[in-house]
Amino acid sequence: MKHGFYQAFLIITVFLSGIPLHGQESSPDMYFYADVMINASNAQHRKFAADEFHKSFIETLRDSASLNMSFDSLKWVSKVAPEDGAFRLFSWQLKEDKDNFKYFAVLQKADGSIIEFKDTRPVLNGFELREFDHNTWYGALYYGVFPFKYKKQTAYILLGYNGHNSVTNQKYADVLLLEGDKAVLGAPVFVKKLEKDEERRNRIMIEYADAAAGRIQFDREKKMIVFDHLITIFAEGPGQGAVPVPDGSYEAYELKGKEWVYIEKVFNQVMDKPPREQPVLEGREGKDLFGRKKQDK
Repeated sequence: MKHGFYQAFLIITVFLSGIPLHGQESSPDMYFYADVMINASNAQHRKFAADEFHKSFIETLRDSASLNMSFDSLKWVSKVAPEDGAFRLFSWQLKEDKDNFKYFAVLQKADGSIIEFKDTRPVLNGFELREFDHNTWYGALYYGVFPFKYKKQTAYILLGYNGHNSVTNQKYADVLLLEGDKAVLGAPVFVKKLEKDEERRNRIMIEYADAAAGRIQFDREKKMIVFDHLITIFAEGPGQGAVPVPDGSYEAYELKGKEWVYIEKVFNQVMDKPPREQPVLEGREGKDLFGRKKQDK
């Protein structure tokens, strides 16, 4: 595509999509590539756009002026920020094919410095027991962050989603620690009391059927991480078989001191929905994370 034709096409696209050509949030190219990255039917086009968006977005964040940019109109990127204003974490996904997603994330601190996360899957063993950092990341789209005290510093619970494959999705509650220019993921703060011992995990993970709405949410009032209790059912159709689905009851980890202690059953009655601040990542059957119809390429 010739340069002049591309610019004309870009300007028309931006005009129709309502993205301002002038304003505080970078060039229209970034928005154009983000849109193609999510919506293009051709996998090669999505991949090319993802590469271009990544370069443009990182370049924008490295400019100190970006601290005054909200990026609220960049609707294809998830943005979470803790109440203490220490950072904001951007994350997004690329659908490579029907069974594979690639994830991207970048953390921008309050001083403007950034930490890029690198998706280095697959993680073969001990996922809930391992410690990761931004260079050995498992990939996630983050939708919640909550601070708590761990040892002598502030740590953050991160709630994340991973499309995993065409059969199941995953959600996580992880621990983020900032150590200089390094982001550490995972800490042994999730405790399950046993009869004569205890079991510790670095993070919580649930894996559930793609057609279901598995949930991990934070209950601020009770200071709990509430998540679906899963049971296995046998689903019909190609590649289905036994799949995990929520049964309407909920488990939790409750913050006690500097640890999160396991609770087997949170409520006395079965509920249709857990308490949560807002609907997040629901109604995904036949749709992608952003509510658009799923594509098979």
